Amino acid sequence: WRRLGIGHDFVKMPTSSPPRSPAPNSAPATAPVPPPAPKPAPGADLFDFGGGSAKAPAAAPAQANTVAGCKELGNACFKEGKIEDAIVHYTQAIALSGDTPTQDTAAAYTNRAVCYQQHARHEDIIEDCTSALAINS
Repeated sequence: WRRLGIGHDFVKMPTSSPPRSPAPNSAPATAPVPPPAPKPAPGADLFDFGGGSAKAPAAAPAQANTVAGCKELGNACFKEGKIEDAIVHYTQAIALSGDTPTQDTAAAYTNRAVCYQQHARHEDIIEDCTSALAINS
């Protein structure tokens, strides 16, 4: 301060400025609202990383007869937050596969494991993931 020639008796500036009145005929300034995020396509797999095309879901009664249909119903329930219903549909998909598991069966196992994670059912998670790995190996 001494080099600048300012002593200790300099005048302090006010810490707050007086409120400004709005300019006449001006609209209040508002931040733009971003558009909502796009929703995932109905029928998309929980683990669809964009490699496939999303299928539109068919009517519920027709889907309940196939592994893929039950898996899709489970996906729809999961997206709506209906975890228990999703578990029921994934379990039905697994049961429908019988002795011939497919990739849809493996996906039903992994998707059901994600549902179990929501309820901290760790033993069930390990069992389903192990079953999915057995199908995929």
